[in-house]
Amino acid sequence: LGDIYRLVSPYDEHNMASMMYVSPEKSEAVFYWWKTETFYDDHLPRVKMAGLDPGRMYKVHELNRIDKTPLQHEGKTYSGRFLMDNGLEMPYSHDLDYHKLVDWSSRVIYLEAQ
Repeated sequence: LGDIYRLVSPYDEHNMASMMYVSPEKSEAVFYWWKTETFYDDHLPRVKMAGLDPGRMYKVHELNRIDKTPLQHEGKTYSGRFLMDNGLEMPYSHDLDYHKLVDWSSRVIYLEAQ
């Protein structure tokens, strides 16, 4: 339960979508990110998060990890202000065996206040 923030609409031609839920106490949040098109030598924009406590620190944990290696942000801690001002950079694709690769990717990131 919590507040929902629609960060990037899938209908705005950004070739991605994003939303997040933040608990009423701002002690935890779940950030969702989807790549909806194929990118070739294109930069995926960072998605600025919303609804976090700017003065709190949040530890990052990917919930739906299917990659052979974790995200570069896994286990790191960032301030709510940084996440809302800058967001986190998401990889273009998943790090999978070749026969499992697809053009799409998604991420579900759990943020826990420290």
